[in-house]
Amino acid sequence: MLMREKLLPLVNALLSPERPASSLFQEVNALLDLLESLGQLPLLPDQDISKGETQTVHGLALSPHAAALCAKDFVRTVQFMRGAYQAVCAQYLKNSARPVTLLYVGCGPYAFLVLPLMLSLKPQQVQIRLIDIHVKSIDSVMRIAEHLGLQPYIAEITTIDAAHYQIESAQKPDIILLEVMQANLEKEPQLALSRHMMQQAPDALLIPEQIRVSLCLLDMDEELSTQSSNDQVNSLEHRRFDLGSILCVDRQSIHTWETIEGRHLPAARLQIPSEVPRGYSPMLLTTITVYQNILLNTYDSGLTCPRRFNADFSAGDYLNFTYQLGANPKLTVEVEPMFTSTNNYHD
Repeated sequence: MLMREKLLPLVNALLSPERPASSLFQEVNALLDLLESLGQLPLLPDQDISKGETQTVHGLALSPHAAALCAKDFVRTVQFMRGAYQAVCAQYLKNSARPVTLLYVGCGPYAFLVLPLMLSLKPQQVQIRLIDIHVKSIDSVMRIAEHLGLQPYIAEITTIDAAHYQIESAQKPDIILLEVMQANLEKEPQLALSRHMMQQAPDALLIPEQIRVSLCLLDMDEELSTQSSNDQVNSLEHRRFDLGSILCVDRQSIHTWETIEGRHLPAARLQIPSEVPRGYSPMLLTTITVYQNILLNTYDSGLTCPRRFNADFSAGDYLNFTYQLGANPKLTVEVEPMFTSTNNYHD
């Protein structure tokens, strides 16, 4: 009970609408320290956090230690926790005759985005299913749940590659929480696993509700010289040239991909302007709608910082994007030249 008393004020602070997510660095780290002490994840003697990672047929599964460190991306952590909590509360209000069921895919060693929330909910309100590919992660989560007396909230906890997880027809989740991604949906299996889970539970609420990768022109020197307050970021957005959305992952898009087989999914066809201002470069931006109005915008997270777009193209060219599935998932592009006498692209 003493540990629960330490954890609850931290959880309440993280969920408080009065606290901006960007102000909660200390609370996230304090919560991480407490869960780390309970989970007792064995230390790595050489501090190589990549040891223990697993390369799957759909992308990289981070090692338990690397997954644990993801919590330090604290604004992302707060927004996902708030989104999960609000989604559970909203679903329970719709039907309070039974608990909301939440499937957390790739929970890592602390189930950080969900397990602490149980301190603010009752087992009659929510039942959680936790899956992860790594035995060390599942063992750690079980130790935490036991220390905190959270077993009544856990309907299932399983070590499995999520790509092989089968949802029983009588146990379809109300909410699927899945955060196994990097910026631009590279390397990790977020998209593939989202498809796999939603094909089995098409009526479930997917968190995050939407991941969008876009292409824009921006001046990185100007971006980096500007502090990332909301007002300044909004001001920067007015000085960017949005070239369009490349890929959007949400329930609707996943539904449109149901009949597509093979290793590539269709994405957008965009055109580079015939004239690009000097100093401006094409960059990829990831934006994430966690749940309703809970967002991760540019610079909120390591997931949403601009990334350089590397391709050999000229001003006016068309860019035909696809998304490559498999062990190394990523966006790919085929450049379709627009032949002009003058190249107006200035890098």
